[in-house]
Amino acid sequence: MKLLKAYLSRQLRHPTGYGGRLILRLINQENGGMNAIALNVLDAQPGQEILEIGCGGGDLINRLLKTEQLPQITAIDASQTAVDMVCHKFKEAMATNRLVVHQAKAEAMPFADNGFDAIVTVNTLYFWPDVPTVINEFKRQLTYKCEWYGSELVIADRFYPSSQICSNCGHQQKMPLHLRTYECNECGFTADRDFNAAVNLENYVNK
Repeated sequence: MKLLKAYLSRQLRHPTGYGGRLILRLINQENGGMNAIALNVLDAQPGQEILEIGCGGGDLINRLLKTEQLPQITAIDASQTAVDMVCHKFKEAMATNRLVVHQAKAEAMPFADNGFDAIVTVNTLYFWPDVPTVINEFKRQLTYKCEWYGSELVIADRFYPSSQICSNCGHQQKMPLHLRTYECNECGFTADRDFNAAVNLENYVNK
């Protein structure tokens, strides 16, 4: 059992080979709900350049390609297996330059400064070995575009407990990582853990 758990942990962090391809299909299913939320929050506009960090099996890419807004999509993933899978699946979009895919790590993006209008990532934070460096990479890519659009780039404090706060009433409680549903002990509110955290981050920006 320990060997199986270790194998699954490695594959979730960095999918490789046949087992990695199976994991990537599972990730597409598991992240579907959050990807739908991310797509709605992105509110992609025609001509925008959007970067996805950790594209996995390509579920969010598929959703973006189906929008009428036709944004320009760039995606990176540290896993060559994931990159190969996405390149094969979306070869028509790549042929028309609507999609560009790179094998790269979030903490070392292979792009010049200020290249993107929006950056999106779903369920990848757990796998970043150096979170502050990744956040600085986000800042490097977004600062100029925020100034150009007349908007403000807000970076939440790394210790902000977005997963622990009830987005309905503000109560805070402990949330071990194995709990995927937030159930508020104060008001009874129930929501997907990541959705609840996303709402809290939106409230953080708007406060």
